[in-house]
Amino acid sequence: MRKVIAAFCLVLVSACPAHAQGSVHTPPPGSAERKAVLDAIRPNAQKQFGRDVVFVVKSMRVGPTHAFASVEPVRANGAKIRMQLVGGMGDAYAQAVLEKRAGRWTVLRYVAGASDVWWCEMQDEVPVAVLGTFC
Repeated sequence: MRKVIAAFCLVLVSACPAHAQGSVHTPPPGSAERKAVLDAIRPNAQKQFGRDVVFVVKSMRVGPTHAFASVEPVRANGAKIRMQLVGGMGDAYAQAVLEKRAGRWTVLRYVAGASDVWWCEMQDEVPVAVLGTFC
């Protein structure tokens, strides 16, 4: 009976979306994977803040098919970008949810200056393990 219960529990855990997503991790600074995620986000930030944009990564979670990044766009010299420049308030912060398509990261949604956790609305499309503990 214990073996049956253990097998049943294993099936339940395996069916969990977070488990099905596979390993979620934070790629280390300088890694090709981290660069690929940030390079996918960069055109959105450049459109909003200009070409001289680099990112300070606040949080990044990457799974096999989806990724989430919370970044602070700054100037290449490290100077902060103020949201007032684009009609917002405070320093620039942005979040992006991405999907891997044909081996390349594609931005599903990008928001800068958000005052809520908008990415939680994507739980039906993106594994919660990637979206994080706020959801």
